[in-house]
Amino acid sequence: MAGGREAFFQALDARDGQLLWKVPAGGDIIMGPMTYQVNGKQYVLFSAGSSMFSFGLK
Repeated sequence: MAGGREAFFQALDARDGQLLWKVPAGGDIIMGPMTYQVNGKQYVLFSAGSSMFSFGLK
């Protein structure tokens, strides 16, 4: 997972580097993503601009 000054956060396939998904973040990605797990479900968290985003993963 990566993001940058282009204001998009994207997930890449670890095997081949292909883009899996991409979302507009509305501002510069200002931190590296973090993951956490709650009740067996994994989430990814990142900050962009003045907002924080959390996505549940399948």
